[in-house]
Amino acid sequence: MAEANVPYGSLKEMGDIDPEFSSTEMAFVVGASDGVNPAARTDTTAPNYGMPFF
Repeated sequence: MAEANVPYGSLKEMGDIDPEFSSTEMAFVVGASDGVNPAARTDTTAPNYGMPFF
């Protein structure tokens, strides 16, 4: 998502959005690689640095 310049404020934490899934028919999960890329935690020059991360 960082590479696509999606504002972090547009993203949702799983715990915050879970209640809405009971009325959801379909979900797209985009940018999953950010959740497994350790650069998001440690490399301040990485485009995904600071992304919400599992």
